[in-house]
Amino acid sequence: MLEFSWATISLIDIGVLSLSIIGLWWLKNQVEQYKTLSEELDKRYNALHQEYTTLQQGHETLQQEHTTLQQGHKTLRQEHTTLQQEHETLQQEFRTFQSTADRRYNALLDQHNVLQEAHNTLLNQHNTLQEENATLQTGLDVIAREQKALQTSHDRLSGRYDELVERVMPVFEILAREKLMEINARNQN
Repeated sequence: MLEFSWATISLIDIGVLSLSIIGLWWLKNQVEQYKTLSEELDKRYNALHQEYTTLQQGHETLQQEHTTLQQGHKTLRQEHTTLQQEHETLQQEFRTFQSTADRRYNALLDQHNVLQEAHNTLLNQHNTLQEENATLQTGLDVIAREQKALQTSHDRLSGRYDELVERVMPVFEILAREKLMEINARNQN
């Protein structure tokens, strides 16, 4: 067996005590470092937790916006489909209107051509009638001159008739009386 002296035990005790003090000091430093590290970690945790909460809220907001945008997209897609159908309907109506308008235009063009021909015919007839009218006007002018000449002659003859009546009538009356007397005389005989 080993014999330990009081000094050896004291040295061992001092060594253990020194080691214990060093250990306690180291442990105290470790605890302080742990506390500091724990506080830093708590601060980081709190900052990260706040950041996580902010990001979570941002994520939820983005999710809501995404849902809203998806609904808006669906609505816009439905509106697009509706507008596309309306566009196709309007195109079909326009084609129908265009073909109807083309038919009406062609019918109006045909009517215009017929009316143009009728106008040309009437214009030719008008020109012919104007020529006939000019000829008739010339004839009327001749007749008017002849009528004037006849009126002048009539007026002269009327004047002569009146003159003759004034001169000849008394002679005729005398002759008529004489003739009447003759007839009466014959009748009495």
